[in-house]
Amino acid sequence: ARDYLHSIVTVAPRSKPQIYSAITGELGEIYEEAKDFDTAIQYYRMAHLASHSGTYLASLSYPWRYMTGLMGLQRWDEAVAAMRQGQEYMWDSMHKLSTESRKHRLESDFALNPKGSLFLGGWGLGDETLRLSILRNVMNQEGKYGVVVDPRLKELAQKSLPNIKFYANSRIVGPFAVKESEFWDDREGVTAELGYDRTTQHILSERKKYPDIAQTEDLTYHFMKQKGNYRVITDEPLFKPDPKIIQTAKDWLDSLPGNFNIGVAWRSGQRSHTRDKSYTDILEWEKILKTKGVNFINLQYSDTSAEVTEVKDKFGVQIQHQPGVDLKDDIEKIVALSAAVDLVISPCTASLELAGAAGVPVLSLAITPWLPDLWRVNREDDETDAFFPSIKHITIHKYGSRKAVLDEILKRVKIQKSEKAKKSKAA
Repeated sequence: ARDYLHSIVTVAPRSKPQIYSAITGELGEIYEEAKDFDTAIQYYRMAHLASHSGTYLASLSYPWRYMTGLMGLQRWDEAVAAMRQGQEYMWDSMHKLSTESRKHRLESDFALNPKGSLFLGGWGLGDETLRLSILRNVMNQEGKYGVVVDPRLKELAQKSLPNIKFYANSRIVGPFAVKESEFWDDREGVTAELGYDRTTQHILSERKKYPDIAQTEDLTYHFMKQKGNYRVITDEPLFKPDPKIIQTAKDWLDSLPGNFNIGVAWRSGQRSHTRDKSYTDILEWEKILKTKGVNFINLQYSDTSAEVTEVKDKFGVQIQHQPGVDLKDDIEKIVALSAAVDLVISPCTASLELAGAAGVPVLSLAITPWLPDLWRVNREDDETDAFFPSIKHITIHKYGSRKAVLDEILKRVKIQKSEKAKKSKAA
């Protein structure tokens, strides 16, 4: 496959940037999977440059894979330069909403305004949770801040971070869907370059209440500019669900037979050939799932009925689902359930971020053959997460294989289960 793509890329017309980006990006993935990271980065750079062809499209995966690969290799200056290129493009449009000129943005290297800003977000639960952790870490307590988030997250974020005003834009899908006519009426006068997901008439009017306008990508850029020296100032949970909802989760857990509760997620909610390489099949968890005295609690946010049935049939283990909890849309209940269990095991998906934001111990199942897992790992111990210290990344880069990662997780499960038993006995 690599030789075939090589033969194509040498003749692929650069006048067709989408085709050229797809081919060079696929080559990057092949080399990265083979752990030839330097060559992979070269192809990702080609894909990155071709994908924007003089512009920058944050929705494409290869620019981000290029930057996270550079960070994983500790090539921070190159990563920051690539991200700055994206910042410059995005602010070509966004500076029209800002109190500061584009020139000032460039000269200040897109520094966060110490007086506060209204941050335009709405890109997804995982990214928003991570970026909110950065904002909490860097915000000036005297400043005025607002953030546009996914409507599912708004209520929990508001009660958890009362010093920030949260907004949610209308959507035409999901539990907060509105009629399409209402959706577009709310965007009258908003141009595509400003982003229909981020910007509405309401947001345009609200921006006048804040010292400045910003994008949540500015927070990611702030993190990158620390070049591996970013540190959180508190280990207090980012999200604080209603104690009554947490107690409801605990009461349900107490009704289960085991004495150690593990929340589990094993893949992305979206399936594809490339994505599936980065995740496990739940059937690979056999040794973990057969651990005696453990309740396994479903945190996987998609239809898992077939997988849960297969685990039950093959291993005799029931993955439990808390009644009345929608694992895709009931965000406060999901975070409350995560806070109530003893441990969470999850790959790098929204389930991981939400569990980390709950402050619960998390083992990140990082079996991807690619570098991006490493960009957020504290190099002092090669496992602690840069944003949520309760997350420990068990990476294939450190342990060598998927099986070795799963074996290490099993080992840690047994240790934590034993430690809880000792504490219970001492009490």
